[in-house]
Amino acid sequence: MKKNILFSLIALIVYTSLHAATGGPDLFGYIWRDSNEPNGPLYNWIDITAKPNALQINGLSDDNNTGPYPIGFNFQYYWYGVSQFWVGSNGYIAFNNAQISSPFPTIPAPAQPNNFIAAFASDLNFDGATNPGSCYYWQNAANDTLIISYENAPFWSPTAANGYIQGQNSFQIILSNVDSSITFQYKLQSGVSAGTTQILSIGIENNSGNIGLQHSYGTYPLANYAVKYFYPSNSTYQVTDAAVMWNNNEETGAKFLLNNGPSFQMETSVKNTGNQNLNPFNVFSQVLNASNAVMASGTTLAAVTNPGNEQLITQTNTFSPVANGTYRFTTETQLSNDATPSNNSKTMELVVVDTTQVLVNLQYCDNSSEGVGLSWQGGNGGVGVYFEPPFTPFVIQRLEYFIISDPMAVGFTAKVNANDGINNTPGSELVNISVPSSAIVANSWNQVLLASPLTVSDTGVYVSWIMNGDGITIGQDQTLPLSNQTYEVLGAGWAINRYREIEDIMIRMVVSTTSGALTNINASTKEVSNSIYPVPFDQQLNLNLSGNVSSVTVFNTTGELIANMNCEGKKSLTLDSSNWPAGIYLIQMLDAKGLTTQKVVK
Repeated sequence: MKKNILFSLIALIVYTSLHAATGGPDLFGYIWRDSNEPNGPLYNWIDITAKPNALQINGLSDDNNTGPYPIGFNFQYYWYGVSQFWVGSNGYIAFNNAQISSPFPTIPAPAQPNNFIAAFASDLNFDGATNPGSCYYWQNAANDTLIISYENAPFWSPTAANGYIQGQNSFQIILSNVDSSITFQYKLQSGVSAGTTQILSIGIENNSGNIGLQHSYGTYPLANYAVKYFYPSNSTYQVTDAAVMWNNNEETGAKFLLNNGPSFQMETSVKNTGNQNLNPFNVFSQVLNASNAVMASGTTLAAVTNPGNEQLITQTNTFSPVANGTYRFTTETQLSNDATPSNNSKTMELVVVDTTQVLVNLQYCDNSSEGVGLSWQGGNGGVGVYFEPPFTPFVIQRLEYFIISDPMAVGFTAKVNANDGINNTPGSELVNISVPSSAIVANSWNQVLLASPLTVSDTGVYVSWIMNGDGITIGQDQTLPLSNQTYEVLGAGWAINRYREIEDIMIRMVVSTTSGALTNINASTKEVSNSIYPVPFDQQLNLNLSGNVSSVTVFNTTGELIANMNCEGKKSLTLDSSNWPAGIYLIQMLDAKGLTTQKVVK
């Protein structure tokens, strides 16, 4: 994985002889023993690569995951059962869509992600044509054993000549339904991580992160070594817990809504995530505007009596999107004596946009960057944002990126991918535009115009920013709410942004509803003010700019782009209109408050 260059990694590399032969118990009762312990497991590597029903896990890259895959049985993990898993390129499996990357966490830790098994959580890399790494999973005929094997997986390196890889590691995770045990086996370990602190985490963690059992941290296991986690035979640990699993969609991903469009239904999923029966409890939902005024609210009684029960809650009241802006859809469980307050609520970002405008600006972030910006060591990483407009088809007119700095003058590449990959992941590349450093304005939104407007008939697209070299940084918006729609783009892989719990990436997309004639012209315009003159105009058109206008765009009534100007820092603008045909033109000015459209006549 490529490290964010804002992290300083200095420490001592440690190898371990693993003198400790046993560990635990954790709060639930798990213990581990290793192959150095008389009552521990016997190291016995199981080569699944040659087994006829073994499946190779494709799509692993640098700092990403893939899945879900079926376990093949209901595996008892802590006090709950799991039936599917995701495989992380960095040496772990998780029972939800989780991204574990540097800095690697100590176990347990309540901060996301949780609910994982880390056999060798470290900075591994599956990218590159010469990469020797591969990964497989296999279920036995009795359907009571699952094995995930990492074969010859190298570490990521910013300096290695063979495509950012060094060393090799072979290890496997074995889940047994016979005794609910978890076994790690280590066949090969060579090389070291490029980082020197927070580099390697081995252990298990529950779904809240409050309970877990760490085998080791920051140490490299020796080859021909095994560790087994034993499920407690008579755990007395009691958990009274109800969780909000998601709002509206499984990732609680932000959503764009149409101004005066369909009402928004407040839907959420709640689950009994403890091991005790629960009495009915209230689930409260509301939509708030930017001023914290309540726009809609509702309360429904949840009945998830038995452990593992999950219920879809649909509130009776709905939210009517009648004003542009950003809103928050929040849900919370109201269960007394709840063991894990951190999973009692979820917040989803809602953005209401107005399609009576000629151009629709789609963004989850505001216009102010916090921090010093995001960048990746090595200079070939990137980030992306998923956009799904509230209408289809839509026409992409331009992309915009808030660039903090480009000290090495390397520039960046703007890309758009369709969502036609597996499970609506990034697929076909639709746009690839290289932006030179000479065209970049620091600490500002930078527009990338398409050669021609691109019509998209699918539901959404992924817009990414790829570094063309070291040093260039993009803005990070850390103002709530957050979209949960941001990704890392490292090598050939996309993964959930490891920082999406605390930031949005400052990328936005400007679209229109059609590539043909612009409709609702009267509705999309305001009376012409003295900020644009003369009216009617002839050889030139003058604009007085107030309110920190960042761009001015001119269209004719067929939707053709006539002019597009970056106006950051300017107080006035003069457009040469001598070659414009007589007719009606629409002028859009973008500032921090949004788009303003004015109609003028030549």
